[in-house]
Amino acid sequence: MKWLKSKKPKLESTKRVFVAARHGSHDAQHKLTGQGMAQMADMAAAVQRVAVKRGLKVEILSSTEPCALYGAHVIARELDIEGKVMPHECFRADAIHHGDCELAVKIVEALFRDGVLLLLVSNVMMSHRLVRYIAGREGFDAKIREIRHGEGLMLAKKGVSIIPRPQQ
Repeated sequence: MKWLKSKKPKLESTKRVFVAARHGSHDAQHKLTGQGMAQMADMAAAVQRVAVKRGLKVEILSSTEPCALYGAHVIARELDIEGKVMPHECFRADAIHHGDCELAVKIVEALFRDGVLLLLVSNVMMSHRLVRYIAGREGFDAKIREIRHGEGLMLAKKGVSIIPRPQQ
């Protein structure tokens, strides 16, 4: 795929993190359930821990899908950065909406910089596409299991990990 090819420099700094999160559990009308809201609050806490530990500013991208957008707003509220969510139709990929991977990559590349933890809240299809792109660019193993509702995949200098960490 043409959009997977990139000549961007590899992650050489611990001051740059990308998290692609799947929205929380939702009902048939794509509204977050109580469980989904709790999952997004857990995501916010995990993102906060990473951001504070590494001294990073959090920036939030979101799909325009209702459950993803609402989940992004829940996270922003928890992180006390309300009004800072950047929704875009290009991140919406489902049975009806195809998303725009080339535009999504351009947006992520523009915002993925030192001093930033870039969080994308979307559905599983777009989250995995962008994780595979960044992981491939960084030389990480892109064979990652499907993330569950309320989980994310974090890409940093050391590789790919699940966030928040699964309970044992």
